[in-house]
Amino acid sequence: MSNFSEKVAFIWSVADLLRGPYKPHQYGRVILPLTALRRLDCVLEPTKQKVLEKHAALKSSGIKDVEPILNRAAGLKFHNTSKLDFQKLKGDPDKVAQNLTHYIKSFSSKARQIFEFFEFEKEIAKLAEADRLFLVVQKFAEIDLHPDKVPNHEMGLVFEDLIRRFNEASNETAGDHFTPREVIRLMVNLLLTPDSEMLRTKGIVKTLYDPACGTGGMLSVSEEYLRELNPDARLEVFGQDYNNEAYAICCSDMMIKGQDPENIKFGDSFTQDGLPNRKFDYLLANPPFGVEWKPQADAIQKEHDEKGFNGRFGPGLPCINDGSLLFIMQMISKMKPEPEQQLIDSLCARFVTAPESLDVVVASNLFGDIVTDLGAAIAGSMGLAPSANLNPEGHYPSLFQAIHGSAPGLAGKGIADPVATIWSVAMMLDHLDETELAAVVLAAVESVIAAGKVRTPDLGGSATTRQMGQVIIATLRKPEKASQTTSQ
Repeated sequence: MSNFSEKVAFIWSVADLLRGPYKPHQYGRVILPLTALRRLDCVLEPTKQKVLEKHAALKSSGIKDVEPILNRAAGLKFHNTSKLDFQKLKGDPDKVAQNLTHYIKSFSSKARQIFEFFEFEKEIAKLAEADRLFLVVQKFAEIDLHPDKVPNHEMGLVFEDLIRRFNEASNETAGDHFTPREVIRLMVNLLLTPDSEMLRTKGIVKTLYDPACGTGGMLSVSEEYLRELNPDARLEVFGQDYNNEAYAICCSDMMIKGQDPENIKFGDSFTQDGLPNRKFDYLLANPPFGVEWKPQADAIQKEHDEKGFNGRFGPGLPCINDGSLLFIMQMISKMKPEPEQQLIDSLCARFVTAPESLDVVVASNLFGDIVTDLGAAIAGSMGLAPSANLNPEGHYPSLFQAIHGSAPGLAGKGIADPVATIWSVAMMLDHLDETELAAVVLAAVESVIAAGKVRTPDLGGSATTRQMGQVIIATLRKPEKASQTTSQ
Protein backbone atom coordinates (compact mmCIF):
# COMPACT_ATOMS: atom_id res chain seq x y z
CA MET A 1 0.00 0.00 0.00
CA SER A 2 1.49 3.28 -1.06
CA ASN A 3 -1.25 5.87 -1.29
CA PHE A 4 -3.57 7.54 1.17
CA SER A 5 -6.86 6.05 -0.07
CA GLU A 6 -5.51 2.50 0.01
CA LYS A 7 -4.40 2.86 3.63
CA VAL A 8 -7.75 4.25 4.72
CA ALA A 9 -9.63 1.55 2.81
CA PHE A 10 -7.48 -1.19 4.31
CA ILE A 11 -7.98 0.04 7.87
CA TRP A 12 -11.72 0.54 7.37
CA SER A 13 -11.95 -3.01 5.95
CA VAL A 14 -11.55 -4.18 9.54
CA ALA A 15 -15.26 -3.36 9.73
CA ASP A 16 -15.88 -6.64 7.91
CA LEU A 17 -14.64 -8.42 11.04
CA LEU A 18 -16.82 -6.32 13.34
CA ARG A 19 -20.19 -6.96 11.75
CA GLY A 20 -22.41 -8.76 14.20
CA PRO A 21 -20.89 -7.81 17.55
CA TYR A 22 -20.90 -4.15 16.45
CA LYS A 23 -23.31 -1.93 14.57
CA PRO A 24 -21.88 0.38 11.88
CA HIS A 25 -21.95 3.47 14.11
CA GLN A 26 -19.88 1.56 16.70
CA TYR A 27 -17.00 0.55 14.41
CA GLY A 28 -14.96 3.58 15.45
CA ARG A 29 -14.75 2.25 19.02
CA VAL A 30 -12.38 -0.41 17.72
CA ILE A 31 -10.87 1.03 14.55
CA LEU A 32 -9.76 4.42 15.92
CA PRO A 33 -7.93 3.23 19.06
CA LEU A 34 -6.31 0.32 17.21
CA THR A 35 -5.15 2.63 14.41
CA ALA A 36 -3.57 4.88 17.02
CA LEU A 37 -2.06 1.89 18.82
CA ARG A 38 -0.59 0.44 15.63
CA ARG A 39 0.92 3.81 14.71
CA LEU A 40 2.51 4.18 18.15
CA ASP A 41 3.77 0.62 17.88
CA CYS A 42 5.50 1.41 14.58
CA VAL A 43 6.88 4.75 15.79
CA LEU A 44 8.45 3.14 18.87
CA GLU A 45 10.01 0.19 17.05
CA PRO A 46 13.44 1.74 16.21
CA THR A 47 14.20 2.64 19.84
CA LYS A 48 12.28 -0.14 21.59
CA GLN A 49 15.35 -2.14 22.65
CA LYS A 50 17.08 1.01 23.90
CA VAL A 51 14.04 1.87 26.04
CA LEU A 52 13.86 -1.66 27.46
CA GLU A 53 17.54 -1.58 28.40
CA LYS A 54 17.22 1.86 29.97
CA HIS A 55 14.12 0.79 31.90
CA ALA A 56 15.95 -2.23 33.30
CA ALA A 57 18.92 -0.07 34.32
CA LEU A 58 16.70 2.47 36.07
CA LYS A 59 15.03 -0.09 38.33
CA SER A 60 17.97 0.05 40.75
CA SER A 61 18.72 3.77 40.32
CA GLY A 62 16.38 5.03 43.03
CA ILE A 63 14.87 7.59 40.66
CA LYS A 64 11.11 7.75 41.12
CA ASP A 65 9.94 9.62 38.04
CA VAL A 66 11.61 7.76 35.17
CA GLU A 67 9.14 8.82 32.47
CA PRO A 68 11.15 11.84 31.21
CA ILE A 69 14.27 9.68 31.00
CA LEU A 70 12.52 6.90 29.08
CA ASN A 71 10.84 9.43 26.78
CA ARG A 72 14.29 10.82 26.02
CA ALA A 73 15.54 7.29 25.29
CA ALA A 74 12.61 6.80 22.89
CA GLY A 75 13.25 10.22 21.35
CA LEU A 76 9.53 10.96 21.71
CA LYS A 77 7.00 12.31 24.21
CA PHE A 78 5.91 8.76 25.09
CA HIS A 79 7.33 5.26 25.46
CA ASN A 80 6.36 1.65 26.18
CA THR A 81 8.17 -0.70 28.57
CA SER A 82 6.61 -3.97 27.38
CA LYS A 83 8.58 -6.48 25.30
CA LEU A 84 5.43 -6.98 23.24
CA ASP A 85 4.57 -5.44 19.90
CA PHE A 86 1.94 -6.23 17.24
CA GLN A 87 4.01 -8.99 15.68
CA LYS A 88 4.41 -10.72 19.05
CA LEU A 89 0.74 -10.14 19.89
CA LYS A 90 -0.40 -12.05 16.81
CA GLY A 91 2.10 -14.80 17.63
CA ASP A 92 0.14 -15.90 20.71
CA PRO A 93 -3.57 -16.25 19.77
CA ASP A 94 -4.56 -17.86 23.07
CA LYS A 95 -3.33 -14.94 25.18
CA VAL A 96 -4.04 -12.05 22.84
CA ALA A 97 -6.54 -10.36 25.19
CA GLN A 98 -4.25 -10.60 28.21
CA ASN A 99 -1.19 -9.54 26.24
CA LEU A 100 -2.90 -6.63 24.49
CA THR A 101 -4.14 -5.29 27.83
CA HIS A 102 -0.64 -5.59 29.29
CA TYR A 103 0.87 -3.88 26.26
CA ILE A 104 -1.45 -0.88 26.57
CA LYS A 105 -0.82 -0.57 30.32
CA SER A 106 2.94 -0.47 29.65
CA PHE A 107 2.72 2.88 27.84
CA SER A 108 3.79 6.09 29.54
CA SER A 109 1.03 7.83 31.47
CA LYS A 110 -0.37 10.19 28.81
CA ALA A 111 -0.51 7.55 26.08
CA ARG A 112 -2.06 5.08 28.50
CA GLN A 113 -4.65 7.65 29.53
CA ILE A 114 -5.79 7.97 25.91
CA PHE A 115 -6.78 4.30 25.77
CA GLU A 116 -8.43 4.59 29.17
CA PHE A 117 -10.64 7.39 27.82
CA PHE A 118 -11.42 5.19 24.81
CA GLU A 119 -12.51 2.62 27.44
CA PHE A 120 -10.73 0.16 25.21
CA GLU A 121 -10.48 -2.64 27.77
CA LYS A 122 -14.25 -3.05 27.37
CA GLU A 123 -13.80 -3.46 23.62
CA ILE A 124 -10.99 -5.97 24.13
CA ALA A 125 -13.27 -8.07 26.32
CA LYS A 126 -16.15 -7.75 23.84
CA LEU A 127 -13.99 -8.73 20.87
CA ALA A 128 -12.47 -11.64 22.78
CA GLU A 129 -15.90 -12.94 23.78
CA ALA A 130 -17.00 -12.78 20.12
CA ASP A 131 -13.79 -14.55 18.96
CA ARG A 132 -12.84 -11.53 16.84
CA LEU A 133 -9.95 -10.04 18.82
CA PHE A 134 -7.14 -12.12 17.34
CA LEU A 135 -8.46 -11.61 13.81
CA VAL A 136 -8.61 -7.85 14.30
CA VAL A 137 -5.12 -7.65 15.83
CA GLN A 138 -3.76 -9.84 13.06
CA LYS A 139 -5.33 -7.55 10.46
CA PHE A 140 -3.78 -4.43 11.98
CA ALA A 141 -0.38 -6.10 12.21
CA GLU A 142 -0.41 -6.36 8.40
CA ILE A 143 -0.36 -2.61 7.77
CA ASP A 144 2.95 -0.79 7.95
CA LEU A 145 2.50 2.60 9.59
CA HIS A 146 6.18 3.32 10.23
CA PRO A 147 7.02 7.05 9.87
CA ASP A 148 9.44 6.33 7.00
CA LYS A 149 6.51 4.79 5.11
CA VAL A 150 3.75 7.10 6.35
CA PRO A 151 4.98 10.58 7.40
CA ASN A 152 3.22 12.39 10.25
CA HIS A 153 1.28 14.62 7.88
CA GLU A 154 -0.04 11.72 5.81
CA MET A 155 -0.83 9.69 8.93
CA GLY A 156 -2.79 12.65 10.22
CA LEU A 157 -4.85 12.72 7.04
CA VAL A 158 -5.52 8.99 7.32
CA PHE A 159 -6.68 9.37 10.92
CA GLU A 160 -8.80 12.42 10.09
CA ASP A 161 -10.54 10.51 7.31
CA LEU A 162 -11.30 7.66 9.70
CA ILE A 163 -12.69 10.18 12.20
CA ARG A 164 -14.89 11.65 9.47
CA ARG A 165 -16.25 8.22 8.54
CA PHE A 166 -16.88 7.42 12.18
CA ASN A 167 -18.72 10.70 12.77
CA GLU A 168 -20.82 10.30 9.62
CA ALA A 169 -21.75 6.77 10.65
CA SER A 170 -22.69 8.08 14.07
CA ASN A 171 -24.84 10.87 12.55
CA GLU A 172 -23.09 13.47 14.72
CA THR A 173 -24.56 16.93 14.64
CA ALA A 174 -22.20 19.57 13.27
CA GLY A 175 -20.83 21.53 16.21
CA ASP A 176 -21.12 18.55 18.56
CA HIS A 177 -18.04 16.47 17.84
CA PHE A 178 -17.55 17.25 14.18
CA THR A 179 -17.48 20.38 12.03
CA PRO A 180 -17.24 19.87 8.23
CA ARG A 181 -13.68 20.27 7.04
CA GLU A 182 -14.57 22.88 4.41
CA VAL A 183 -16.18 25.04 7.12
CA ILE A 184 -13.07 24.73 9.30
CA ARG A 185 -10.85 25.60 6.36
CA LEU A 186 -12.85 28.79 5.77
CA MET A 187 -12.58 29.74 9.45
CA VAL A 188 -8.83 29.13 9.45
CA ASN A 189 -8.37 31.19 6.30
CA LEU A 190 -10.26 34.11 7.84
CA LEU A 191 -8.19 33.86 11.01
CA LEU A 192 -4.67 33.44 9.60
CA THR A 193 -4.68 35.08 6.16
CA PRO A 194 -4.31 38.64 7.54
CA ASP A 195 -1.00 37.52 9.14
CA SER A 196 0.24 35.56 6.13
CA GLU A 197 3.29 37.77 5.54
CA MET A 198 4.42 37.51 9.15
CA LEU A 199 3.70 33.76 9.21
CA ARG A 200 6.14 33.23 6.35
CA THR A 201 9.04 34.17 8.64
CA LYS A 202 11.60 31.36 8.79
CA GLY A 203 11.38 29.35 12.03
CA ILE A 204 8.38 31.23 13.40
CA VAL A 205 6.44 29.52 16.22
CA LYS A 206 2.83 30.40 17.06
CA THR A 207 0.18 28.98 19.38
CA LEU A 208 -3.52 28.27 18.82
CA TYR A 209 -6.23 27.26 21.29
CA ASP A 210 -9.68 25.70 20.89
CA PRO A 211 -11.69 25.51 24.17
CA ALA A 212 -14.23 23.12 22.60
CA CYS A 213 -11.85 21.10 20.45
CA GLY A 214 -13.90 17.92 20.06
CA THR A 215 -11.91 15.47 17.94
CA GLY A 216 -9.40 18.17 17.02
CA GLY A 217 -10.53 19.28 13.56
CA MET A 218 -9.84 22.97 14.14
CA LEU A 219 -6.37 22.21 15.44
CA SER A 220 -5.48 19.88 12.58
CA VAL A 221 -6.64 22.16 9.76
CA SER A 222 -4.88 25.16 11.33
CA GLU A 223 -1.63 23.23 11.54
CA GLU A 224 -2.06 22.07 7.94
CA TYR A 225 -2.70 25.65 6.74
CA LEU A 226 0.49 26.96 8.34
CA ARG A 227 2.55 24.05 7.04
CA GLU A 228 1.36 24.74 3.50
CA LEU A 229 2.11 28.46 3.90
CA ASN A 230 5.52 27.98 5.50
CA PRO A 231 7.13 24.55 5.96
CA ASP A 232 9.66 26.11 8.36
CA ALA A 233 6.94 27.41 10.69
CA ARG A 234 5.49 25.55 13.68
CA LEU A 235 2.03 25.87 15.13
CA GLU A 236 1.70 24.53 18.67
CA VAL A 237 -1.94 23.64 19.25
CA PHE A 238 -3.88 23.44 22.51
CA GLY A 239 -7.41 22.36 23.29
CA GLN A 240 -9.90 21.05 25.81
CA ASP A 241 -12.99 18.87 25.62
CA TYR A 242 -15.22 17.09 28.12
CA ASN A 243 -16.39 14.17 26.00
CA ASN A 244 -14.31 11.07 26.78
CA GLU A 245 -14.24 9.67 23.27
CA ALA A 246 -13.68 13.01 21.52
CA TYR A 247 -10.83 13.79 23.93
CA ALA A 248 -9.21 10.39 23.30
CA ILE A 249 -9.52 10.82 19.52
CA CYS A 250 -8.04 14.33 19.64
CA CYS A 251 -5.10 13.23 21.81
CA SER A 252 -4.46 10.29 19.48
CA ASP A 253 -4.49 12.59 16.47
CA MET A 254 -2.06 15.00 18.13
CA MET A 255 0.29 12.21 19.18
CA ILE A 256 0.21 10.67 15.71
CA LYS A 257 1.18 14.03 14.16
CA GLY A 258 4.04 14.70 16.55
CA GLN A 259 2.24 17.36 18.58
CA ASP A 260 2.41 17.27 22.38
CA PRO A 261 -0.68 15.44 23.72
CA GLU A 262 -0.13 17.17 27.07
CA ASN A 263 -1.50 20.30 25.38
CA ILE A 264 -4.94 18.69 25.15
CA LYS A 265 -6.86 18.80 28.42
CA PHE A 266 -9.93 16.89 29.56
CA GLY A 267 -12.82 18.51 31.36
CA ASP A 268 -15.52 21.14 31.10
CA SER A 269 -13.64 24.29 30.10
CA PHE A 270 -16.23 26.44 31.89
CA THR A 271 -15.68 24.85 35.29
CA GLN A 272 -12.19 23.30 34.92
CA ASP A 273 -9.88 25.55 32.98
CA GLY A 274 -7.20 23.05 31.97
CA LEU A 275 -4.83 25.79 30.82
CA PRO A 276 -5.02 28.51 33.47
CA ASN A 277 -2.77 31.52 32.99
CA ARG A 278 -1.91 30.45 29.43
CA LYS A 279 -2.22 32.99 26.63
CA PHE A 280 -2.32 32.20 22.91
CA ASP A 281 -1.61 33.89 19.58
CA TYR A 282 -4.77 32.57 17.92
CA LEU A 283 -8.10 31.26 19.20
CA LEU A 284 -10.61 29.30 17.17
CA ALA A 285 -13.71 27.31 18.09
CA ASN A 286 -17.10 26.11 16.96
CA PRO A 287 -18.83 25.74 20.33
CA PRO A 288 -22.37 24.43 20.65
CA PHE A 289 -24.88 27.22 20.11
CA GLY A 290 -28.12 27.72 22.01
CA VAL A 291 -27.01 25.44 24.85
CA GLU A 292 -27.85 26.34 28.43
CA TRP A 293 -25.03 26.74 30.93
CA LYS A 294 -27.33 26.05 33.88
CA PRO A 295 -25.38 22.90 34.96
CA GLN A 296 -22.22 25.01 35.31
CA ALA A 297 -23.93 28.11 36.69
CA ASP A 298 -22.62 27.87 40.26
CA ALA A 299 -18.96 27.60 39.23
CA ILE A 300 -19.26 30.33 36.60
CA GLN A 301 -21.06 32.72 38.96
CA LYS A 302 -18.45 32.06 41.64
CA GLU A 303 -15.57 32.88 39.28
CA HIS A 304 -17.36 36.02 38.11
CA ASP A 305 -18.00 37.21 41.68
CA GLU A 306 -14.62 36.34 43.17
CA LYS A 307 -12.19 37.03 40.32
CA GLY A 308 -13.93 39.69 38.27
CA PHE A 309 -11.70 40.82 35.42
CA ASN A 310 -8.87 38.67 36.77
CA GLY A 311 -10.97 35.69 35.71
CA ARG A 312 -12.60 34.81 32.42
CA PHE A 313 -16.08 36.21 32.96
CA GLY A 314 -15.39 39.69 34.31
CA PRO A 315 -17.58 41.75 31.91
CA GLY A 316 -20.76 40.01 33.07
CA LEU A 317 -22.75 36.86 32.45
CA PRO A 318 -25.05 36.24 29.45
CA CYS A 319 -28.53 34.74 29.41
CA ILE A 320 -28.64 31.21 30.77
CA ASN A 321 -29.27 29.80 27.27
CA ASP A 322 -26.30 31.59 25.65
CA GLY A 323 -23.36 29.32 26.41
CA SER A 324 -21.63 30.33 23.18
CA LEU A 325 -21.04 33.85 24.56
CA LEU A 326 -19.27 32.33 27.55
CA PHE A 327 -16.91 30.57 25.13
CA ILE A 328 -16.19 33.92 23.46
CA MET A 329 -15.46 35.54 26.83
CA GLN A 330 -13.15 32.70 27.74
CA MET A 331 -11.30 32.99 24.42
CA ILE A 332 -10.88 36.75 24.81
CA SER A 333 -9.41 36.23 28.27
CA LYS A 334 -6.80 33.92 26.77
CA MET A 335 -5.66 36.21 23.98
CA LYS A 336 -1.96 36.93 24.19
CA PRO A 337 -1.51 40.65 24.82
CA GLU A 338 0.63 42.80 22.58
CA PRO A 339 4.21 43.14 23.88
CA GLU A 340 4.54 46.16 26.13
CA GLN A 341 7.56 48.34 26.81
CA GLN A 342 8.35 49.52 30.31
CA LEU A 343 11.04 51.61 31.98
CA ILE A 344 13.39 49.58 34.16
CA ASP A 345 12.37 51.44 37.35
CA SER A 346 8.67 50.75 36.96
CA LEU A 347 9.38 47.20 35.79
CA CYS A 348 11.31 46.48 38.98
CA ALA A 349 8.43 47.87 41.04
CA ARG A 350 6.10 45.57 39.11
CA PHE A 351 8.39 42.63 39.84
CA VAL A 352 7.89 43.28 43.54
CA THR A 353 4.20 44.23 43.63
CA ALA A 354 2.71 42.02 40.90
CA PRO A 355 5.18 39.36 39.69
CA GLU A 356 2.29 37.14 38.54
CA SER A 357 1.44 39.73 35.86
CA LEU A 358 4.67 38.97 34.00
CA ASP A 359 5.30 36.03 31.72
CA VAL A 360 8.45 36.65 29.67
CA VAL A 361 10.78 39.63 30.03
CA VAL A 362 13.19 40.52 27.23
CA ALA A 363 15.86 43.03 28.20
CA SER A 364 19.34 44.24 27.36
CA ASN A 365 22.24 42.61 29.18
CA LEU A 366 22.49 45.45 31.73
CA PHE A 367 18.78 45.55 32.58
CA GLY A 368 18.59 41.77 32.35
CA ASP A 369 21.12 41.53 35.18
CA ILE A 370 18.99 43.81 37.31
CA VAL A 371 15.66 42.02 36.85
CA THR A 372 17.09 38.49 37.12
CA ASP A 373 18.76 39.36 40.43
CA LEU A 374 15.51 40.90 41.64
CA GLY A 375 13.49 37.92 40.49
CA ALA A 376 15.80 35.54 42.34
CA ALA A 377 15.56 37.61 45.51
CA ILE A 378 11.76 37.61 45.33
CA ALA A 379 11.76 33.83 44.89
CA GLY A 380 13.73 33.37 48.11
CA SER A 381 17.40 34.20 47.68
CA MET A 382 19.90 35.17 45.03
CA GLY A 383 21.90 32.22 46.28
CA LEU A 384 19.29 29.76 44.99
CA ALA A 385 18.78 30.81 41.37
CA PRO A 386 20.69 29.13 38.53
CA SER A 387 20.96 30.59 35.05
CA ALA A 388 21.61 29.42 31.51
CA ASN A 389 22.85 31.41 28.54
CA LEU A 390 21.94 29.11 25.67
CA ASN A 391 23.11 29.02 22.08
CA PRO A 392 20.38 26.82 20.55
CA GLU A 393 22.18 26.41 17.21
CA GLY A 394 25.26 25.04 18.96
CA HIS A 395 27.65 27.33 17.08
CA TYR A 396 29.07 28.63 20.36
CA PRO A 397 29.26 27.23 23.91
CA SER A 398 26.33 27.65 26.28
CA LEU A 399 27.11 29.07 29.71
CA PHE A 400 25.64 27.91 33.03
CA GLN A 401 26.27 29.82 36.24
CA ALA A 402 24.71 31.15 39.42
CA ILE A 403 22.46 34.11 38.72
CA HIS A 404 24.55 36.34 40.98
CA GLY A 405 27.78 35.77 39.03
CA SER A 406 31.00 36.09 41.04
CA ALA A 407 29.39 37.84 44.07
CA PRO A 408 32.56 39.80 45.00
CA GLY A 409 30.97 41.04 48.22
CA LEU A 410 31.04 37.49 49.58
CA ALA A 411 34.41 36.47 48.18
CA GLY A 412 36.68 34.81 50.74
CA LYS A 413 34.08 34.75 53.53
CA GLY A 414 32.94 31.16 53.01
CA ILE A 415 29.25 31.98 53.45
CA ALA A 416 27.95 32.06 49.85
CA ASP A 417 25.10 29.67 49.12
CA PRO A 418 26.43 26.97 46.72
CA VAL A 419 22.95 25.87 45.64
CA ALA A 420 22.74 28.19 42.63
CA THR A 421 26.02 26.88 41.24
CA ILE A 422 25.13 23.25 41.88
CA TRP A 423 21.69 23.75 40.35
CA SER A 424 23.36 25.32 37.31
CA VAL A 425 25.35 22.09 36.96
CA ALA A 426 22.06 20.15 36.91
CA MET A 427 20.77 22.44 34.16
CA MET A 428 23.96 21.89 32.16
CA LEU A 429 23.67 18.12 32.51
CA ASP A 430 20.09 18.27 31.29
CA HIS A 431 21.19 20.43 28.35
CA LEU A 432 23.77 17.74 27.49
CA ASP A 433 21.04 15.05 27.58
CA GLU A 434 22.41 13.62 30.84
CA THR A 435 18.90 13.68 32.26
CA GLU A 436 19.43 10.95 34.85
CA LEU A 437 22.41 12.71 36.42
CA ALA A 438 20.58 16.04 36.26
CA ALA A 439 17.60 14.53 38.08
CA VAL A 440 19.81 13.09 40.83
CA VAL A 441 21.66 16.38 41.38
CA LEU A 442 18.44 18.40 41.51
CA ALA A 443 16.82 15.86 43.83
CA ALA A 444 19.76 16.15 46.23
CA VAL A 445 19.48 19.95 46.28
CA GLU A 446 15.72 19.81 46.87
CA SER A 447 16.10 17.23 49.62
CA VAL A 448 18.63 19.29 51.56
CA ILE A 449 16.64 22.53 51.25
CA ALA A 450 13.39 20.79 52.24
CA ALA A 451 15.02 19.21 55.31
CA GLY A 452 16.07 22.68 56.52
CA LYS A 453 18.73 21.34 58.88
CA VAL A 454 21.66 22.99 57.11
CA ARG A 455 21.23 26.44 55.60
CA THR A 456 23.54 29.28 54.67
CA PRO A 457 22.93 32.82 56.02
CA ASP A 458 20.89 33.90 52.98
CA LEU A 459 18.33 31.25 53.97
CA GLY A 460 18.33 32.17 57.63
CA GLY A 461 20.94 29.66 58.75
CA SER A 462 24.57 29.78 59.85
CA ALA A 463 26.19 27.07 57.72
CA THR A 464 29.25 27.82 55.63
CA THR A 465 29.54 27.28 51.90
CA ARG A 466 31.61 24.13 52.54
CA GLN A 467 29.13 22.70 55.06
CA MET A 468 26.16 23.21 52.72
CA GLY A 469 28.09 21.69 49.83
CA GLN A 470 29.19 18.69 51.87
CA VAL A 471 25.61 17.90 52.91
CA ILE A 472 24.46 18.03 49.27
CA ILE A 473 27.37 15.78 48.24
CA ALA A 474 26.51 13.32 51.01
CA THR A 475 22.90 13.26 49.77
CA LEU A 476 24.11 12.67 46.23
CA ARG A 477 25.86 9.55 47.48
CA LYS A 478 22.51 8.29 48.78
CA PRO A 479 20.29 8.53 45.67
CA GLU A 480 17.47 6.64 47.34
CA LYS A 481 16.95 9.66 49.61
CA ALA A 482 17.40 12.24 46.91
CA SER A 483 14.95 10.47 44.62
CA GLN A 484 12.12 11.12 47.05
CA THR A 485 11.91 14.69 45.78
CA THR A 486 12.74 14.12 42.11
CA SER A 487 10.62 16.01 39.57
CA GLN A 488 8.19 18.05 41.63
